[in-house]
Amino acid sequence: MEADRITNKDMKYIDYINIGFERCESNDTVQYNETGYKGYYLVKKLTKKVTIEVWDSELDNPYLHIEQKEGEFISLPLTPELVMNWFEKIG
Repeated sequence: MEADRITNKDMKYIDYINIGFERCESNDTVQYNETGYKGYYLVKKLTKKVTIEVWDSELDNPYLHIEQKEGEFISLPLTPELVMNWFEKIG
């Protein structure tokens, strides 16, 4: 299994999907006007107030988001290796 470990440069969209992340469309009109593409992010809900999110353009930069109050969040950077190892352990 050691050879199958994900490294930072290897983390792909499908890797996140395979461990239960869901795709959410961002509908970003600014990005659409610039690129013709609205973009997306991937999210995995851990609890009612805790999620892990990663943007389409930054698949190697996942963040843990903790909602403190309505609309107020603490965001902590994670590594793709940490995310993958976390969900390998959980199952």
